[in-house]
Amino acid sequence: MTDTTPTIATHGPEGAHALREPLLAVYTAGYAPHMANPMRTAERHWSRVAEYTTRPGFRLATVHLADELVGYTYGHTLPRGTRWWDGLLTPPDDPDLLVEDGRRTFAWLDLAVLPRCQGRGYAHLLRDALLTDRPESRAALVVESGNVKLHAMYRAWGWIPVGDLRPAPDSPTYHAMLHDLPLRQVVGDGNRRATRSRDASARFRSGSASDVTHPAVVAPVDDLVPMHGGTAPASSR
Repeated sequence: MTDTTPTIATHGPEGAHALREPLLAVYTAGYAPHMANPMRTAERHWSRVAEYTTRPGFRLATVHLADELVGYTYGHTLPRGTRWWDGLLTPPDDPDLLVEDGRRTFAWLDLAVLPRCQGRGYAHLLRDALLTDRPESRAALVVESGNVKLHAMYRAWGWIPVGDLRPAPDSPTYHAMLHDLPLRQVVGDGNRRATRSRDASARFRSGSASDVTHPAVVAPVDDLVPMHGGTAPASSR
């Protein structure tokens, strides 16, 4: 019988590089409709991931079924002087909201799940593994403004809109969003919820000495690929 229990792991930079080929296999399957865009080829994607692994606080979370990697997500700590907030079209009332000191914010950059494995709650598993026990006080992400379904999902998950962001004149417009850390229960969100999906349980392991294992629970949700609406903007630097 095929083992259908998901195994969740977190990895540092070394673990991410060791998983290059399976990560690109998931990326290629999940982003197939966008591969004609030269900015979203597998090669360009990996060049971005490799660059992200050099950033402080980088973490990769993966989900395996047996020996097959079927989903991943990653992010890193925003450094002091980051350009993440450059291009914000409507500055917030409180300018302090945009201040980064190199310890304040974890940038959640991307998530992908194999199409045939979506709808099983793996998005929640990966989110929890990535964001649980982070030292930062908040997490940030951007969603392409035209992706109404994703924007609504993040609002339901407790993410707070900051405003529209266009990091370059010819770039798409994104919705910038924030969420306090650590994760906490939000009604209707699934954060820390003691419920299970049709996957009865999940095993957790670490991929290298520098990796960390985090507990999480499975909550039913439709996994969406790409999670944030596409390639992370250059302002993640």
